[in-house]
Amino acid sequence: MNATLEVLPFDTVYFINSIKLIEDTEVINRTKFLKVKLKTLAEEARIIRKEELRTNNNLLREQLYLHRIHVVRKAARSTHIAYGLLRGHAYKDMERSCDKYNKPDWKVVGDMIKKYGAKEQYQEFLDKFETLVC
Repeated sequence: MNATLEVLPFDTVYFINSIKLIEDTEVINRTKFLKVKLKTLAEEARIIRKEELRTNNNLLREQLYLHRIHVVRKAARSTHIAYGLLRGHAYKDMERSCDKYNKPDWKVVGDMIKKYGAKEQYQEFLDKFETLVC
């Protein structure tokens, strides 16, 4: 019986082994990923704002503005709420007011908590969800 062994480059093997190590670990603190995401979104908003001021094309300026206000800002808000909840802060301490017209996207926040938090944190989010909703 001849079995062929596929030889992988070292960096590929290291990457595969590190993923396996991460999957085998029960509790991983991945809030650093959210912190990086927050910083990236803030920088993206600054870059878009700068490009808005540079362009002479009114249509492009308006599209950049709308993207910054509706897409980037909404993503930054959801990420900020998820990051704060994972760090143990209460929602009412993170945002002053929340009414029916200004609700966060709780599905996106929950998905981030599920992705970046421990299983217990996601379950705690689901248990406390009724008290979080404005």
